[in-house]
This record gives sequence, C-alpha cells and structure tokens, in this order.
Amino acid sequence: MQILRKSRLLRAFQLRGRTSPALMTAFVLVNGLVLVNAALHDPRIGYDARGYAAYVEVLSEGRLPGPRDSYEYLSPPLPFVLPATVRAASRSFGVEAERGRWLAWKSGQLGNLLWSMLLTFFLLDLGRLLGPDLLHIRLTSLLFVGLLPVYQQSFAGMRAEPLVASLTVTTTWATLWALRGRTLRRYLVLGILLGLLALTRQWALAVVAGIGLVGLLHLARAERRGAILRGGCLAGLLAFTVCGGFYWHLHDRYGSLAPHQQLGSVPDARRANFSFRNQPRSFYLDMRADKLFSDPVFPALPNRLLPQLHSTLWGDYWGFWVVAARDLRDGSYLHYLRAHRIIRQEGTQPAWLWTNRDRMGPYLGLVNAVSLLPSSLLLASLAFGIVRSLRATAVRRPSLRTDLLRLATAVIVLSLASYGYFLLVTPDLLVGTTLKAMYQLHVFPLWALLVAALLETLRGRSRWLYGLLLTGLAATFLWNARMLITSYREWW
Repeated sequence: MQILRKSRLLRAFQLRGRTSPALMTAFVLVNGLVLVNAALHDPRIGYDARGYAAYVEVLSEGRLPGPRDSYEYLSPPLPFVLPATVRAASRSFGVEAERGRWLAWKSGQLGNLLWSMLLTFFLLDLGRLLGPDLLHIRLTSLLFVGLLPVYQQSFAGMRAEPLVASLTVTTTWATLWALRGRTLRRYLVLGILLGLLALTRQWALAVVAGIGLVGLLHLARAERRGAILRGGCLAGLLAFTVCGGFYWHLHDRYGSLAPHQQLGSVPDARRANFSFRNQPRSFYLDMRADKLFSDPVFPALPNRLLPQLHSTLWGDYWGFWVVAARDLRDGSYLHYLRAHRIIRQEGTQPAWLWTNRDRMGPYLGLVNAVSLLPSSLLLASLAFGIVRSLRATAVRRPSLRTDLLRLATAVIVLSLASYGYFLLVTPDLLVGTTLKAMYQLHVFPLWALLVAALLETLRGRSRWLYGLLLTGLAATFLWNARMLITSYREWW
C-alpha cells in the first residue's frame, strides 16, 4: 500500500524533502518521557487504578466484567486487551498470581508507548497540512501536547485514555485521507478505525459524531456526492460491525448504549435529569483564587469547574503524580488521597507516614499561575477554530488546511459538550470526582494544532507578539518540567 511506503512514513519529519533533526528530536523527547514514566510509575497508583485492575483480571478469564466485578464494567474492552492477554498467559505458564497481575499492569503501561508514537507521528503529518514547509507549526503542536503534564500522566498508567487519544488523531488523519481520495479502500480503513475508536471509551462517541458532522458538511458541497455517500455508508457499516456487539451488550443488559448516567457508575455522584441547575452556582463561578494559585491539592477546590480542570490539566490536584505518600514501615507507596484520609481520621500525620504534600502545594500553585498563558491560548485557539469553521461553510471547495481546522474544531466542541452533559447529569456536589482533564485527553492533540494555527496567523500579523508568546510558552514549560516525571517510582 502506498500509505506504508518509506517516503510516506518519513514525510511527517521532512521539510523541503529533507528529514528535520528538530522534529526527530522532539518526537524522541516526547515519547522518551512516555517510556520513562511507563517504566517507573507504580501501576497501582492513579485514577480508577483499582477498577481497571479488576477489569483486566475478569477480561483475562474471557468474559466482560459485570457490576460485581469492577466499577469500570461499563467501559469498552479494547484498551485492556493487551494486559488481559498477558495476565491470561501468566496464568497459563504458572506465574505466581501477584507477579502475573503486575506483569499485566506493566504491559498496559508500556503498551502506551506504541499509542503515543502513533499519535505523535500522525500529529506531525496533520501539522504538515497547516504548512508543509513551516517547521514551527509541527514543532509547536507536538511539543505543546507532548509536554502537557496531563499527557505524560495519562500515558504512564494502564488506562483507556491513551488509546482514545491515539485513535482520535489517527482517525482524523484517515478522515482527511478518505475525503480527498474517495476510494473505497480509504473508506474501508476509516470505517475500521471508527469502530475501534468506539471500542475504547464512551467519550469517543463524540469524536465519531464530530467526524460524521464534518463528513455531512463536505457532502453538502461536493460535486461528486455519490462517491462520498457510498464511502460514508461503507465506513459506517464497518464501524458498526466492529463495535456493535459491545454496545448491543450494553443495551441488552443495562438498557442504554452509554448508560453511565443512568447507573451512576461514578463513585459519590448522584443521578439526575439534564439541567444546568443540577450544579450549584459555585460550580460555574467560584474560582477559589486563594487556593488555585497557592495550594491546589485535594480537597482545596471541591466541585469547582474551571479551577479543578485547570489544576488537573497542569498540576496534580488528585495526588497521584508528584504529590506522593509512602508507608515508611515497608516502603510501599500510598495514593495521596488515602494518606489524606488517614491523617484526617487520626487527627495528625502518623510517624510511619511520609508525604511531600506541604512542599509540593506551593509549587503547584505557581504551576497553575504560569500555566494561565497556555490555557488562554487554548481558549483563544478554540474561538479561532470556530470562526474559521463558520467562514468555511461558504467555501465551495475548502482546502485541506480548512478541512483540518474544521474537523479539529468539531471534535473538540462536541467532546466538550458531551463532557459538560455528563457533568450535569452525574453531578458530584461535594468533591467533584468527575472533574478531570484526563477524561478529555483526546481533544488536546487536535487542540494543539489549533494553537499552532493561531500562532502562525499571529506571526503573519505581528512578529514581536508571536515571539513574545513563544518565549512565554517556553518559559512555562521549563518551569513545569518537574511535572513531566512521576514521583511514584516503582522498581520490581
């Protein structure tokens, strides 16, 4: 296949026909950090680690988990096939149970390196569409997403989000490839990728919807609609064939294709019908600035929308990355939330419990402060993408660049809208356990492309402003460098 030719594989790293050392270095840096953190990070520490571990254990027995097996029983199985296979193999070879479970978990972590390499490769190739001979566009988008703390945190654990993000970028690339080529072979690849994407996490259904929306807009203005319509039907049929069995299982057993809100699968969250009043006024408006920039560690920002999302995007609000705790009696790690409960129950910190929470709190406050610049760029670039997408509706034959901006914007907007709906129908009023930027990891690679496109537009209008923003971003990521390596370092 042409797509697999050597020249095609190298094109993502090339400028004017020559391989760029800067792009190769950035690619190695980002994925090298993923490998280091996957190797070091204790697999038992992280969001929902217990639920995913139980899910893998049951899946390794050849069946999908139920409510009594794991509170993650509603999640699709694809992200956990590799660790479940390793766990089944360890059982077959007589490996001791605890060791076999650890091997399975660690394989899930190390497998994320492949997903990160796929994501960053296709991200570079998508960046080429924004400017084939412009190094700074591809370099900015790659480093912006790869040096996000939430990116490294996500890819260090045995989780679904890394595969969701990888397939989101890959499927975005395949969508543009199919719309331009309009051959059945290309729609065949797209359909399979869409089905696999839907088998990663329910969040991915918003990505599928975004791709479908852009496809319909493309169809409305296409001159040869028959080829696109046939290809779209083929892709949809294949996608349903790949993922339909799992969602039929959900509907048959639980009465819905995505029954998270009906069943209240999020701990401590209550069920409700959709209404903005389900969340209190403080959820929307209270910034908790006194804690946000001085000590943004649980429980400082209970159920505050923007402060918690900002602190989980750039910091470690839930204490599983740089805010660490350890049992000095045996040297084992404790999730910081467990350490917090122990201290609260006993009224003081026991002599056997070590934590760096008091030292890391002020640092994370400064991280939140300096990260206001890139967060502002994210918001500005989304507005930029929306405006460009609306203007593109009047263009008869949009360019690949326009198609990419429109597709990225649609995926981001629909993903955030679906996440907002989830927050309103499953509110956790006391703590806000559902407020985690990691849950929307898949939008940030595409969002980084919007940031790069916005900066390129500013570069054409004001070089000094462009240079100032780049300098600010570089300073921000240098200050946040400590956030790129886990403190929960486990060697076996």
